[in-house]
Amino acid sequence: MGYRLQCFQLSKENAPLFAPGFSFDDFTYSRCSHMRILNGNYIIASDDSQLDIHVCDLKAYQDAFASAFIDQNVPISGVKILEIGGGDSRVLSLFAGRHECWNIDKFAGLGSGPKSAPTNKQYRIVQDYMGNGNPELPDTYFDVVFSISALEHVPEETEVFKNILHDIDRVLKPGGYSFHLFDIVIRSDKSVWMNAFVQYIFNTISTLNAFIPFNEVSYRDDLYTMSRRSYYKLWFPITKKPYEMFGTPSSIGIFWKKPV
Repeated sequence: MGYRLQCFQLSKENAPLFAPGFSFDDFTYSRCSHMRILNGNYIIASDDSQLDIHVCDLKAYQDAFASAFIDQNVPISGVKILEIGGGDSRVLSLFAGRHECWNIDKFAGLGSGPKSAPTNKQYRIVQDYMGNGNPELPDTYFDVVFSISALEHVPEETEVFKNILHDIDRVLKPGGYSFHLFDIVIRSDKSVWMNAFVQYIFNTISTLNAFIPFNEVSYRDDLYTMSRRSYYKLWFPITKKPYEMFGTPSSIGIFWKKPV
């Protein structure tokens, strides 16, 4: 995608995304106002210029959002972080110097993801699917467990959902955060496709944010979606479907904290 992530020193001019008194409900859906803050603090293009949010991939928003969450909501150093389905993770590469970072990924190519594990990384890789109870992932070990554009590819089966949530709970420390960003697709009739796992999590977990049905979203003018131009540049070669037929990609987030 031609970009790398970098955290900039926050200043009064560059206010944090998670400012004091924020509500997690403000982050259920991706928003343009988030992107403007993220673009000032977390994203730069490969030539060190600001990203053009009108032509970048949806994952650029999600990567930067996840980076902001970790940067602003966990201690400065020594945190243990697990990414689910991270592939060749830019987020973990950003934090590996000051946190202990892990990535669990089968590298099976799901969702056009990588089919082989990256080498020479500063984070540990476990080649498996979350939900299999892999003993390489220690119990009650991680301060943060997160995923980006990964869990919408899991089979829409209740048993699969249960196993993944049980495994996350197993490895997450009491008081630890878990957050997950799912791709969703807004169709031309304004209905929304999302993996049934999204609703299952909101119905099963005591989340920090509430599920908001898309037809009740009050900030639609601020909704951040992948542009037509971006879609044809980055996704059409994979989907082979016209933008009008596929729909408009956007992102929904789910956040919770394991009880102490």
